[in-house]
Amino acid sequence: MSQQGYTNGTQYTETKGINCTITYAGSENDGRYYNEGKGIRIYGGGSFTVSSTTKKITNLTLTFSSIKNCPNDANVASTGKLKVGKNIQTWKSSDAAGVESVTFKNPYGGTQWRLQKVAVTYYKGEDSDLTTVADALTKDDGTVVYIKAKVARTETYNSSYKYLNYYLSDDGTNGTTIEVFKGLGLNNAEITSADQIARGDEVIISGTTKTYNNTKELVNTTLLSLTEGQDAATITDAGWATYVTKRTVDFSNADVKAFTAKYDATANTITLTPVTTVPGNTAIVLKGNAGTYTLTHAESTDAISNNDLQFYTTDKKITAAKTTYVLAKNGDVCGFYPLAKDETLGAYKGYIYIKDASAAKSVYAIGGTTTNINNALINNAQRGIRYNLNGQRVCDSYKGVVIENGKKLVVK
Repeated sequence: MSQQGYTNGTQYTETKGINCTITYAGSENDGRYYNEGKGIRIYGGGSFTVSSTTKKITNLTLTFSSIKNCPNDANVASTGKLKVGKNIQTWKSSDAAGVESVTFKNPYGGTQWRLQKVAVTYYKGEDSDLTTVADALTKDDGTVVYIKAKVARTETYNSSYKYLNYYLSDDGTNGTTIEVFKGLGLNNAEITSADQIARGDEVIISGTTKTYNNTKELVNTTLLSLTEGQDAATITDAGWATYVTKRTVDFSNADVKAFTAKYDATANTITLTPVTTVPGNTAIVLKGNAGTYTLTHAESTDAISNNDLQFYTTDKKITAAKTTYVLAKNGDVCGFYPLAKDETLGAYKGYIYIKDASAAKSVYAIGGTTTNINNALINNAQRGIRYNLNGQRVCDSYKGVVIENGKKLVVK
């Protein structure tokens, strides 16, 4: 209620929420907003009613200013069950399919309720009632849809805002998506951390279709359910891989080891540093045996330092050669190799950007070999090992322009 722009001491007959309306009835004092308590007051004999404008209501979370200014009788609801005893109370519909409205009446003349917040959960329906992203994109603007989908990507979380813009797809990829504009958490809770909604989560969400800048999006959304996606990283026989975390991951007891990667322009080297806890949406280097590993989520943690690994959330075409380096294995050498101009860097592929292309090497090797890795970085000259201009290792009989020990040579 404190976010509605209400004037202190003024009476209001209703509050419009997301897909619902709250109406107030009783004497001339009921429905008045006061800064003291930051809520709408309901006096003895007064009431408030929560009504849905879309699907039926199954649950409510009611927040009052204090334990002294809230219901203490579970029978004040016109239907369903109210759980009392605290200033934050929950109501549940006795009908599993929900109700269109429920009224709460204050029977006590000497007490007043100070209602601060109402969070509404709607009946999500059966799977047969839910639509897909592909179908939602065909709907006319203003259509209310219920979608079951996966989070394909999220925009960068900004703690100055209490919402998150993110994108849904039917298969969890960036192929065909619809944007959730100003999305909130479960029960319309404010977004307070980057881990609340993450890439790979499966959600059921209701919202209204809208076209903005020729792109379809969902507005006035309600997140009905969320199943967290699992972090799972795959390492090939190269023994190394880059990975972008979805949520905070704890590597302290993992079967794979995690590293940051730092580029030193003065020494023209890339150094790997071990790290144990990595926040979500962070690109890192992994070391381990070939296989797919399920990673353990941890509590949120601070950003890590000494890390120049970056990533894009969508595919990116490279505009300049020898500036974007990705981890790869060519022959027996595993390291960071440059992408050629006009090559495509895949979404969520960790890379290191090197600004000075003239000084950049053909490869920044890690570990020397892929089967016996003792050090994070090999800076020794690789005499006798040659690469073509695409960063691929070539044999001694190769003719043309090659790179050996960071220098270009012409072999005739």
